[in-house]
Amino acid sequence: MYYIRFTYLNPEKYLNEPITTYSEFNSKKVQTRELSLYKGGQMGYAVNDIEYNGAFLTKRWCNISTKEALEAIGVVIEPMTKEEFEIIWNKKVTFLKKLMGILFFRV
Repeated sequence: MYYIRFTYLNPEKYLNEPITTYSEFNSKKVQTRELSLYKGGQMGYAVNDIEYNGAFLTKRWCNISTKEALEAIGVVIEPMTKEEFEIIWNKKVTFLKKLMGILFFRV
């Protein structure tokens, strides 16, 4: 598994983009979970068949050319550990589940 944090340095330029996105990719480099944090405290997540509040799963891996292109427009890409990802995922998604009353959610 691979874990990556995407930080948008100029979120005011991209009003519908998150300020930070946390992504998990499997060994085949397919995205399996995403958590997006938006300006003003809004959150979105995607996992399995669930896509909530603008978050979605992509089948494309962030390769070097993609990384350079993203950094050119103000998106910083940083690797994360599994532990770091799980802490933020569990904290934010658990909060959303409680807030929305989604009892059917399973990872």
